[in-house]
Amino acid sequence: VQQGWSADWSQSGSTVTAKNAAWNGSLAPGQTADIGFNGSHSGTNTNPVSFSLNGAKCS
Repeated sequence: VQQGWSADWSQSGSTVTAKNAAWNGSLAPGQTADIGFNGSHSGTNTNPVSFSLNGAKCS
């Protein structure tokens, strides 16, 4: 990740984490917050073996 917005971003190796920013940590029902990032990658990108969201495996 080269640049991120609307979240507190951290990266360790290939793992990127986005946590709520101070201003969007508590949203009322029906409200939303959009986040985004710019990134780059050099080298070969292999297919992932699995995905997860908040620790729950996606299928």
